[in-house]
Amino acid sequence: VPENGSTTKRPLVSDQTVAKKMSLLKAILGVKGGDGQPLLQHNPASGFGTGHKWDGEKRDQLTSSDAAAFFSLPIFTEPAKWQAERMVSDMTLAWLGILGLVSSCRLGEIAQLRVADIIVDGSRAALDITDYVEDEADGEKSVKTASSRRVIVLPRCVLELGFLDYVRAVWQAGHSLLFPDLIDRRGQASAKEGSRRLNQLLDAITAKRN
Repeated sequence: VPENGSTTKRPLVSDQTVAKKMSLLKAILGVKGGDGQPLLQHNPASGFGTGHKWDGEKRDQLTSSDAAAFFSLPIFTEPAKWQAERMVSDMTLAWLGILGLVSSCRLGEIAQLRVADIIVDGSRAALDITDYVEDEADGEKSVKTASSRRVIVLPRCVLELGFLDYVRAVWQAGHSLLFPDLIDRRGQASAKEGSRRLNQLLDAITAKRN
């Protein structure tokens, strides 16, 4: 925090972050009671704002051809060439992309999966998307809303690609996290690095199209 009379060349918190927090505060203070009426006659945060507007460039919309090109990349089709020495292994990157495609989950939801979150019932398997953690030593999990807790049955093609073999190998190696290389400096599961690399691959495809 700057001392009295001093200045700082950069904001301590970005406008975008402040705007998100203010939106959350407005929602909390605008909660309605059982009669459908706001608990507060006047929301004291209703006039707050930063004037922040997103001025970044929109990411190109992916076409079906883009998706086909993306999943035809060697990282998905040639597992023999996977590299494990990177911060996020190619194997993890491939499963992130595949699970993201078939489940429509956010990468953050996939990154925080535990081995215990993979439900197997006979020849079927599912992802248990939840914020429940059996062992707090593994870090926290979160979901956006209560309705975000859900169970997603995986299509047979994912099992045929060897997903359960991967899950079994992770468990036998003694890991509780499904993707143990997706750990940030705080010791929390994070999709940040995996997302960055996947976006690089996607950007390269859309750049060729343009």
